[in-house]
Amino acid sequence: MGTPFINIKLKIQTCLVIAAVSFSQLAMATVFKDVVNLNQKIGWFETVTYTHDISDDGYSSGGYELNKAKLKITLGDDSRWDFYEVALVEVADLLKVKDIGQKTIFKFALNDRSNGFLELALNGTIRVSVTSATGDFYLRRSQLVARATAVPEPGLLSLLGLGLVGMVLRRKA
Repeated sequence: MGTPFINIKLKIQTCLVIAAVSFSQLAMATVFKDVVNLNQKIGWFETVTYTHDISDDGYSSGGYELNKAKLKITLGDDSRWDFYEVALVEVADLLKVKDIGQKTIFKFALNDRSNGFLELALNGTIRVSVTSATGDFYLRRSQLVARATAVPEPGLLSLLGLGLVGMVLRRKA
């Protein structure tokens, strides 16, 4: 009598461990990265607009829930003295202004309170505009790193649940 009970208990424990491992894999964050190397000169009062697209790496709004995103834009001086060089960087509804040195970095942390985050979460894309307010400089590089959690398939969850229910019913029989 003791042996069948131990086997059932062992099977239930094994099933619970498999379920826990499966759910932990689903909850792991996936990192999506998009790098745009421009090395483009921006003259006085000019604007350069480009788009980051993480859907190239497999991101889709139906398959992932976006957690956070960071955008890093690197600008550099053209090594000519142009009085005072100032850049305006606009990402959706966020705007930053800085004077340009040899290497200037703009950092944006996108969260669920910004339109840029919403645009990225829904479409997998985000538009960036860099404008010279004064002077000329180079737009070197732009890097977007987004973290998202996979949304579990309803079929997988129901299959796991049915398996557990089947084991319990089999135990009672």
